[in-house]
Parts: sequence; structure tokens; C-alpha cells
Amino acid sequence: MAENAELDGDLFELLVNISLDRMNDRSYQVRAQAAKASGRLQNTKDPDDLITKRNFFFRIIKRKKNSFFKVLFG
Repeated sequence: MAENAELDGDLFELLVNISLDRMNDRSYQVRAQAAKASGRLQNTKDPDDLITKRNFFFRIIKRKKNSFFKVLFG
């Protein structure tokens, strides 16, 4: 998908909610892909952005004692 692509508001909201939900998956592969997708959907310039406000990525790193994140973030 192009960087300047636009999504319908309902589709965008659905994708954000699914990505945030998948960031709590048991599988580290699913969590990693959800974090990557969320990064693409995130609007860091908007302080009310759902993904930015929740900071799920950093919560996952702290909470999940997973070798995948240990390798990435030592």
C-alpha cells in the first residue's frame, strides 16, 4: 500500500482495533506483525491517536518475557 493511500474511516477503525487486539496474542509472531501494522496506522502528530495514546508496543516489551523481544531489545 502506498504511503499516501487513504482508507475509509470505518475500515481504518476496524484495522486499528484488530491490530491493538492482536498485540496481546499468545504468539510472538502475531504480536510482532500487529506492532508493525500499528506503526503504519499510527498518526504520531495527533495526540488523540488511539495507538499513540496506548503505547501498546512498549507495554508488550515490558510485560512479555519473550525471547523474540529479548533478542531485539537486549
